[in-house]
Amino acid sequence: MRNSVIFLSLVFSVAQAQKFEAYENNGGLVTAIAGKNFCLLAGDTRMTDGGYQIRSRNLMRLWGVGTSEVPLPEIGQEIEKNIFPATMVGASGCQSDCSELRRTISYKIRAYDTEGCDLETSNVARLLSNTLYSRRTFPYYSFCVVAGIEKEDGAVYVYDAIGSMERVAVGTSGTGRELLQPILDRLFTSSEGNLVDCSAEEAVKRVVEAYHAVAEREIGVGDSLVLCLLQSEKSAKLASPIIENRATCCVKRILLKQH
Repeated sequence: MRNSVIFLSLVFSVAQAQKFEAYENNGGLVTAIAGKNFCLLAGDTRMTDGGYQIRSRNLMRLWGVGTSEVPLPEIGQEIEKNIFPATMVGASGCQSDCSELRRTISYKIRAYDTEGCDLETSNVARLLSNTLYSRRTFPYYSFCVVAGIEKEDGAVYVYDAIGSMERVAVGTSGTGRELLQPILDRLFTSSEGNLVDCSAEEAVKRVVEAYHAVAEREIGVGDSLVLCLLQSEKSAKLASPIIENRATCCVKRILLKQH
């Protein structure tokens, strides 16, 4: 009898050790702010194993759709470039799913470019929603925000893992969202529908303050913060010819708490 109990215990232990986990939450917190003539997208660079082990301190969670590559700057460095279309995505959650989702969306965007279609932010938002919903039976463990310039003003969309989306003025998703969203709701007001009532410079300052507060309390958020400020070419007053659905993107990286 005793031998049987020991044998069953060993079988149970092996079964538990070989249990397959389809998902792993690698942390990350992404935020988007829509304003008059600008849109701000932010995300931290920490990647964890879902607990206390840090796997990377330099993960770029923000990316431009199509062929627009947005580099990861050094701490304190500022990079400015044009992106086309004028839309970016921030994704947190399981990093392997986020990477696969990025490849899928980029492939579909290139297919639209081949057909000569000019995708606006609302089109990209709907495309991402349909892509997430198509995998609803085995969803991407990816929580996204879409930010871009549409009709010269900012546009922000937030999602759940199966593609339900909503257009908002201030949106955030990922680890620490429950801490960050109330802070942002207190810092930003919106009297023009889905646009905040502040300048781009003030929005950057408030988002940085909010991330510093969350990084003090959430282990999955920290190391550094990447800020991508999108502005329409008309508001940026560029000397080069203005191309529809293109924006200037100013990318900056600042230091957060390193646990």
